[in-house]
Amino acid sequence: NDSQTIILDVVNPVFTLQQIKDGTNVHIVGMVRDNVTYSGNTGVSRNGRITRLYITLDDTSGTYTFSDCLEFPTLLETDWHVPLKLGVEFASALKTSDSIEVNLPEDPGDPVPTDLTEPSILIPTGPEPSVPAEISDDSSKTKIVYVTRLKPGTYTVTANIFLKKEDTKLPMNPHLTSGVFPPKDPVSNNATLIVAEDGTAKVIIPITITVMSLNSISGLNIINMEKDASGAIKSLTINLGRLDNPGNIITKRCNVSVTLSELAQSISGFGPDHNWPATFELALAGVPTVQVETTADANNPQTGDDTPLAAYTALLLVSLGCMGCLAFRRKRRGA
Repeated sequence: NDSQTIILDVVNPVFTLQQIKDGTNVHIVGMVRDNVTYSGNTGVSRNGRITRLYITLDDTSGTYTFSDCLEFPTLLETDWHVPLKLGVEFASALKTSDSIEVNLPEDPGDPVPTDLTEPSILIPTGPEPSVPAEISDDSSKTKIVYVTRLKPGTYTVTANIFLKKEDTKLPMNPHLTSGVFPPKDPVSNNATLIVAEDGTAKVIIPITITVMSLNSISGLNIINMEKDASGAIKSLTINLGRLDNPGNIITKRCNVSVTLSELAQSISGFGPDHNWPATFELALAGVPTVQVETTADANNPQTGDDTPLAAYTALLLVSLGCMGCLAFRRKRRGA
């Protein structure tokens, strides 16, 4: 039985691949899995990931979509069911051997490890990330899943935007959300979270730092801002989108333009104007959640989360494609 086989190393440990199954014109004939524990910042972990795939192709279309994929992004600490695609450029193939035999690895058994650790949240309160649970599947295009979302309402939450001293070379981590001197520590219960009936959320954050003024900020989905008479930003409203299985903490990187006060300039020895990277951090511990039944596309099972999954999926595709592919005619094991 002649067919083309791809041996593909999956090298990305940030988006660990837990499960992958055949597509309409592509088949998984073997895989290698390691026994490393991959964990996030709060202790949620998965044991093992797929590190190598042996794939046979039914045609030479060059584009292949797999089904029933399960990924675990360690930084987001929740399982994803995002379909993966494989792109193959047959014209770029370089012959390295006359051999047509492929030594497949021993069958690893059930492709989903049976010893997945239960989510272990070190923060004692707040919603625990949950895995979307598939409860039914129709014959063709859609399926019903449960997701955890924030309960509609208005809540007082903790949100901080801060600069890291490693980036700024300042002697502390200035928090734009702190009004004390020095503003080196995070503040608590300073922001307002508003969750709509459809699960979309926005957070209003006061900017209270006194040793510098915030001129602009990028990298966050800002839908409103308030400024004082001098033009410095005093309040930000950030659109969080629909948060499916959000966990306890949302962290995003952004960039800020700031002007240091004369006091800050004298302490730091820096000039007034700077553009620095910053971190946005929102704590959701204590915000109630609800389980929501929703319909997902069987071939693209995103459930309405406005988080930029496309960017993360692209990284997953890179993890599948960043190593060279070897194409063979496969000889069946034992034939």
